[in-house]
Amino acid sequence: MAQQFNPSTPTALQVGNVVVDQASTAVEQGSVLNTALVLAYALIGAWFIPRTLGSKYGRQLRVLLGLLALYLIWALFSILWSVDQALTIRRFGQLALLVVGSYGLGAGFYGQSEQGRLLLASHVLVAGLTAMATLWLALLSTGSVDLLNPAFAAKGIGLGTVVAHPVAFSMFAAVCLWRQRVLSGLLCLTYIAFALLALFAQKVRFISLYSAGLLAILLLARVNLKRAVPWLLAGGFFASIALAVIVVADTGAVGGTLYRFVTLDSSGQDLSDLSGRVELWAELQHYVDARPVLGYGFGAFWNPDNLHQVQEVISWAPVVAHNGYIDELLATGLIGGVLSVLFWLAAVVVALASARDRRDDFAALVLCWTLLFLLLNWGDSIMQLYFRFPFYVALSGLFALAARETLSSSAKRPAKAGGRVSFQRSARSATNSSTAV
Repeated sequence: MAQQFNPSTPTALQVGNVVVDQASTAVEQGSVLNTALVLAYALIGAWFIPRTLGSKYGRQLRVLLGLLALYLIWALFSILWSVDQALTIRRFGQLALLVVGSYGLGAGFYGQSEQGRLLLASHVLVAGLTAMATLWLALLSTGSVDLLNPAFAAKGIGLGTVVAHPVAFSMFAAVCLWRQRVLSGLLCLTYIAFALLALFAQKVRFISLYSAGLLAILLLARVNLKRAVPWLLAGGFFASIALAVIVVADTGAVGGTLYRFVTLDSSGQDLSDLSGRVELWAELQHYVDARPVLGYGFGAFWNPDNLHQVQEVISWAPVVAHNGYIDELLATGLIGGVLSVLFWLAAVVVALASARDRRDDFAALVLCWTLLFLLLNWGDSIMQLYFRFPFYVALSGLFALAARETLSSSAKRPAKAGGRVSFQRSARSATNSSTAV
C-alpha cells in the first residue's frame, strides 16, 4: 500500500529551513553565554601572564608565538575583504580572548613547574569524569538505554561532542598520570574502559577511531618488549583462535550488526557518504574555488545568506563544513589555511622532539592532544569554532610544554654558577688545609 502524504508531517526541507533559520538567528545575535565564558577564560589567563614576562623565551616558544601572531594578523586583516565584517570582528575577538587565556594558563600557571603540568592533566581528567557523569545521568533520565541497538545513539539527547571531546582527551591524561604514578595501572585501565564505553554509547565514529588509534600508539611507545612478550604471545594465540572461528562459523548476522554499528544506522545513508559530508564538501568546493586565496573573511562564511544558499542545494541543513580545513579555507583562504596548519605542525614537532629527547610523559600527552585535534578536523569543524574543548586544551598544553625550555635554561644557569663557586671554595679550602699541614 502506498504511503499517504500527511500535510501535518514536516518534510526534510521544512526541517532544514527551521534549522537554518535558527542558526541564522544565532549568528546574527551571537551567544551571550559563550561570550561571557570566553571573557572569563581570558581574564583568568591574563591574571597569570605577568609570571611569564620576566622569563627569557626559548626558541620553541618564540617560533610558536611567531607563527600564531602571523595567523592572527592575517585573520585580522581579513576584515578588509570580509563578506560580513561584524561577524568577523566578533569571531576574531573571541579567538584573541581564547589565545590570551590559553597562553596565560599554559605558560603562566600550568607551565611553571612539573607539578603544574600534571595538574593540567588532572584537570582534563576531571573534565572527562564530569562529561561521562553528565552523559549517563541524561541517559538514565530518559529511561531508555539500549547500547546494543545499532540505531541507538546517545548523541541524540543533544550533548554531542560536548561530552565526546572531554572524554577522548581525558583518556590520554589518564595514561600520563599513570606513568607518573599518580594513578594505578588498574585504575587507569578501568577509566579507559568506561571512557570507551561512553564514546561507544554516542556512536561517534571519528572520535572513537582516532582516539583508540592514538591511545594504542601511546601505550605501545614505551612498552618493555621483554615484559610484553608473554602478553603478545597470548594475544596472538587468542587472535588466531578467533580468526579460525570466524572462517568456519557463519558470521553473517554478526558482521551485519557490526556494519550497522559502524555506519550508525540512524539516517539510512551509506558509509561512503560519511553521513552526508561528501555531498556537503562537494558543494563547498565551489565556494572555495570562487575565492581561493583570501577567503570570505575570518568566521564570516557561515552567515545567514550562505547558510540558506548551501541548504537549498544540500538535502540536509549544515551549519558548518564538518571539516575544519575546509572551514579554514572558506574563512581565511589559502594563505590563512597554510599559516594555521604550519602552526599546528610546528606544535607537533615541538612536542615530538621533547617526547623523544627526554622521554617526557607530558610531552607525549601534548603530542597526542595536538594530533587528535588535527585528526578531528577531518570530520568536524574546530578550526573556526575556537571555543570548543580540543582547541583551548591543546593550546594550553602546548604553551605549558614550550615554556619549559625557558624555565629549565634559566634554572640551569644559577646551578652552574653556584657549582663553580662551590668548587672554587672547595679548592681554596683544600689549598689552605694543605698549607696549614
